[in-house]
Amino acid sequence: MSSTSPAIVAVRTGRRVIVRHSALVRVTHWINALCFFFLLMSGLQIFNADPALSWGNKTDFSKPFLALTAREESDGSVEGITTILGKSFTTTGVLGASRDE
Repeated sequence: MSSTSPAIVAVRTGRRVIVRHSALVRVTHWINALCFFFLLMSGLQIFNADPALSWGNKTDFSKPFLALTAREESDGSVEGITTILGKSFTTTGVLGASRDE
């Protein structure tokens, strides 16, 4: 058996050597990806429980930095309202309102 490296053997035989990550790197990558997914889902659950973000040293519940809310119209329809830095705009069908079938 020859003691030459795979790169040298590849040059001699004309084959391409593809060096892949080790099994440890692959496993830890997917563990990280799974942990990130669960972290993202738990953060979205927290935001869904109280969809208002405050900014600064104190929390002012009447003026959040970002808020996704909904209001019911007089005809019974639901309208989504997004507020960013005190400016509100309608985002029905995208943010702030869920449609129950």
